[in-house]
Amino acid sequence: MKKLVVMFTFFPLLSGIALAEDENKQSESTKKCEKVCVQWEERRFCQPDPVFPGKQICGVYKTCVKYEAKCSEDR
Repeated sequence: MKKLVVMFTFFPLLSGIALAEDENKQSESTKKCEKVCVQWEERRFCQPDPVFPGKQICGVYKTCVKYEAKCSEDR
């Protein structure tokens, strides 16, 4: 009799934990996250000009210095 009481007490508890874990996995899988740049910085590069010795070719490009994770629900 005691075994039945113990079994009927722990069975709902264990099944409740299992259901909660399944819900957490499902809610995590519905989110789509991606890294988005929130701060840009201009950088400059120079290299010797192969056509005109003693001169340089320079350029400016932007690079991301700070990213942020943006998540959205996939429905």
